[in-house]
Amino acid sequence: MRTELKYGVMFAGIVVVYVMLEHLLGINTTRHDIGQYSRLAGVLVPIVGIFFGIKAKRDKELNGTMRFWQGVKIGFLIAVIQTTLTTLWFLFYGRVINPQFFDSMLEFERSRMIAAGTAESIVSATIAGKRAFLAVPKFQVFQEVLGISYGVVFAAIFSAFLRTKNHNVG
Repeated sequence: MRTELKYGVMFAGIVVVYVMLEHLLGINTTRHDIGQYSRLAGVLVPIVGIFFGIKAKRDKELNGTMRFWQGVKIGFLIAVIQTTLTTLWFLFYGRVINPQFFDSMLEFERSRMIAAGTAESIVSATIAGKRAFLAVPKFQVFQEVLGISYGVVFAAIFSAFLRTKNHNVG
């Protein structure tokens, strides 16, 4: 479990640093035109963490041998740790560091829809739906379930490639 904890915490920390860098550059405050794309890159960090965590566990703790399901379990544990830490981080970020984040992001979305000629009734309904989705704890539950789910999917993909054919494990 030491490797899973290490990689879960380490890659959650990278997400924190990434979000703070975006924040300091204004991407999460006044530059949502950039943030709508750059935030997608933050999704890749946990995926990379799962890959390197599975590989490190196989190479360092499992003597270079690993079965498929061992890799999936390792990736699942890393995903649970990463996702839980980053979900708590985003709650803290949105409540303490940048409490205007969701409002400014939704205002950006509103202005884009209006500029595209979307009817005001549709704009209002869409923004209201997004605001309801982003409410605590609904959004945090979504983050947790989605993060763990895609963590398991990627753990399975990576485990298929990282597993070893010869198993000298009991």
